Amino acid sequence: MERRTPHSTPAPQRPAARPPARRAGAAQAISGAPGVSETTAAHTAAGTVSHTDRLRQIRQARRARRLRNLLLMAAVVLLIALLYTGAYGSTITFVQDAWDSLRISLTPGPGYPQKTGLGEVYQAEELAGGFAALAKQDLLLYSPDGRRLRSIQHGYARPAISVGGRRVCLYNRSGYEVRIESRSKTLYTKTFEQPILLCAMSPGGSLAVVTRSTRYAAELSVYSAGMEFRYGWHPTDNEGTPIRVAFAPDNRRLTVACLSASGGEVVSGLYWLDTRSDQIAASATAPGSTLVQLQWLDADRVLAVYDDKAAVYDADTGEETASYSYGGRTLISASAGGRALALLLEGGARRLVLLDDALAPLAEIAAASSAARVVCTRTAAYSLEGEAVRCYTLAGEQQWLRQLDDPPQALLSAEKLLLFSAGQVIALDDMGQGETVADARGAAQEDAASSDTDANGVDAADADSAPESTPESGAGAEPAADADGAGAAGAP
Repeated sequence: MERRTPHSTPAPQRPAARPPARRAGAAQAISGAPGVSETTAAHTAAGTVSHTDRLRQIRQARRARRLRNLLLMAAVVLLIALLYTGAYGSTITFVQDAWDSLRISLTPGPGYPQKTGLGEVYQAEELAGGFAALAKQDLLLYSPDGRRLRSIQHGYARPAISVGGRRVCLYNRSGYEVRIESRSKTLYTKTFEQPILLCAMSPGGSLAVVTRSTRYAAELSVYSAGMEFRYGWHPTDNEGTPIRVAFAPDNRRLTVACLSASGGEVVSGLYWLDTRSDQIAASATAPGSTLVQLQWLDADRVLAVYDDKAAVYDADTGEETASYSYGGRTLISASAGGRALALLLEGGARRLVLLDDALAPLAEIAAASSAARVVCTRTAAYSLEGEAVRCYTLAGEQQWLRQLDDPPQALLSAEKLLLFSAGQVIALDDMGQGETVADARGAAQEDAASSDTDANGVDAADADSAPESTPESGAGAEPAADADGAGAAGAP
């Protein structure tokens, strides 16, 4: 009997599933599918695009966060480096000075002349194209275009200033306080334990302070632009007491002039120091000479003006490379400007001597008997006389003569040629120079004709260009004591 296997009905097969459409073509596949409306396809496509934008925004946010973290880490590393190297204070100084310069440039001043209200001007120094003028009770700071920036009442008995870059160091000689002033505010005030002898600022804002010492002849301290201690030197009695300090253009080297006594005579010693070394780099002595001015001519040479000679020294070795002797004449005034040196000498008659940076004579001419000061710039030399200012070229040719109502107190070569007199300051560039060369020569001939004799022994050519009269008795003045060069007036 045949056995039959029961027949089971096979299950219906499901249609094979389609692979998912790619995102890029998803909208097209859906829109083309039967039974799907165009509105549904549009919504689906918009959702896909929105998702893509969201991913892009997330990636951009991550990149921005990485960049922000990287910049923050770099700033932290830079700040640590600045603090470690001591450059933080200098950086802050640069930012402050730049902001002051921008603010001043955006506020034009009234120009010159300007009433300062000062009596006798002790010092006048160039300050960022303007000037700083020190008097008995006040220190005034002016912009290049004649706007008064600050008026500071110091109250010091023996005030003095030193200018470096866009800053002014104000201190009281034999006092204990030093103030660093910018064109907008007081930056630092520091009090010392010993009396202050002198201060000197570098072009970059570093400050050298010389004080008395209980153990040594004196103590010299060098501070950064942020008033952080950087260097110290203690001269011995053999080296002497510092009387002048001059910084090199690199703000790291400096020359210190000391005064001592040996064998019954005065000795001026020069010492070259480097703030990166504890050793004296070089030295030189000038027995029998008293130093009056000290100035770096360039990165390799130093000019020293003494009461009996002028000398140029090599900054690396301290060797004297050039010298000019006054020949027994008395130094009345001296001023170095650019690569020229002007000397006002007296030896029976007052003479104006012009030298180049190698101390080779450029010219020697007769000066007026009333000439009291000489100011040298890069292009000319000026003689400040009784109630007049006379201008010469560096070749000794007279250019002009300007008559004044009051005696000139100081002449400063800033952005303009500024003349201080009787409580005011005028710009000779703006107001003209007064008499022409022909007028000055006419006045010179009249003065020569009115004189009975030529007591000065001036030849005819000199008499035409610069009249001379018999010097006043006792006209030999004390040597100029200002080490800041052109424009500074005698401090008390």
